[in-house]
Amino acid sequence: MLAEGEDATDRQKTVDKLLSGAQLALSSARSAGPGSVTLYDSARPSSERRLSLITRLRKAIDRGELVLHYQPTVDLHTGEIKGVEALARWNDDELGVVSPGEFIGVAEETGLIEPLGAWVMDDVARQARAWDREGLDFEIAFNLSPRQLWQWRSRSRARCATSRARSPCCAR
Repeated sequence: MLAEGEDATDRQKTVDKLLSGAQLALSSARSAGPGSVTLYDSARPSSERRLSLITRLRKAIDRGELVLHYQPTVDLHTGEIKGVEALARWNDDELGVVSPGEFIGVAEETGLIEPLGAWVMDDVARQARAWDREGLDFEIAFNLSPRQLWQWRSRSRARCATSRARSPCCAR
C-alpha cells in the first residue's frame, strides 16, 4: 500500500537506491578482504559518482596521473623551513579537482590505498634524492593509512623507499 501523496515510481526509486547502496557496500567489503563489513551511507557520494571515482582513480594510479604537492613545515621560532609534507593531489580530466577527502576514503575502502601508497613512497624517495643532489637537507613526511601500517609489504616498501632516498624521511 502506498502512503498518501506517494506514487509507485517514488517507491521504485527508493528501492533502486537502496539496492544500489547495498551492492556498493558488498563490493567495498569484498575489496577490503575477509571479515570486513561495510555499511551503506546515504551521505556518501552518489553511486554513479562513486563508481566513476573508483574506476578513474584506478586508472589515474596506473597512469601516474596523481601528483604530490610538498607543504613546508616551519619552525615557528626561527621561521626556518625544517621539512616538507608530501600531499597527494588529483586533477581528473573529467571530474576536475578531486578532494583528497573524497579520493583517499575511496582508496582505503577499495584497496586502492595500497598502490596509491606505494606510488607515494616511491615518488617521495625520488624527490628526496633530487633534493639531496641539490644539497637540500630536510625531513620529508608522508601519510600512510592504518591498513598500510598493518601490512608487511607496505612496511617493507617504506623501508626500501627511505633507504633508496638516503635522506631523513618519516612516515606519518
